[in-house]
Amino acid sequence: MSQTEEIQCFFAEYQDALSACDTAHICRLYIEPFQISNPDFLVNFPSLRQAALHMDGLFEKYRSHGFGKAVIKTLTIREYESGHAIADLTWKLETPAGDEIISFDTTYIVRRYQGSWKIVFVIAHNENEHFKAIAQPSP
Repeated sequence: MSQTEEIQCFFAEYQDALSACDTAHICRLYIEPFQISNPDFLVNFPSLRQAALHMDGLFEKYRSHGFGKAVIKTLTIREYESGHAIADLTWKLETPAGDEIISFDTTYIVRRYQGSWKIVFVIAHNENEHFKAIAQPSP
């Protein structure tokens, strides 16, 4: 399997864990420590326990808008020989019926670590902006 195929499989696994709101599984896909940056803030997660609390908060927000599953709309991978890659994704969050809640762009820096791909850094480009544009959450 090529490095690109491995990373595609990695993000398919991430998509499944995200759709299941499986915080523990998602956290296993990150390296410790890691950072998330968006237009409003930069957060350093020195432990995966702290990352899990953050992820649980995101899931609460997603569910308040009727979240059913996450779908990767687009995935572009740039590989580097050093066991690193940059993955640009457009995520689509859907209701259980398949209606789109929002789409947003995220960039991940991943690296091969102890034989597996792990996320080192995340740039959340416009997720907060898109959530702000949504009307009131579903009851």
